Amino acid sequence: MLESSLFVPLARTALLLGPVLIAMLLLVVVRSTPREATAAMLGALWQLPALLLLNFLAQRLGWWRFQPDTVSVLALPVDLWIGWSIWWGPVAVLASRK
Repeated sequence: MLESSLFVPLARTALLLGPVLIAMLLLVVVRSTPREATAAMLGALWQLPALLLLNFLAQRLGWWRFQPDTVSVLALPVDLWIGWSIWWGPVAVLASRK
């Protein structure tokens, strides 16, 4: 079993790079038009404030809480925030086309 000090950075790296790699794979496989690629990018940009607000509300309501981290915005780790925005933005847009 991996000890916690090694597992957490690996998991957080996977939660950032996983959606990035899937989005890049979908861009190649789907062969999106410039309009669809723009929609995918706009989806990621739209998710950034939406996920920040969702996380803020969820923490206020006691649904979840993250460990204090040096790289966070409103107690949301930045790597998870970016990974989620890519997952719910470009990956969702491009996967729905396939």
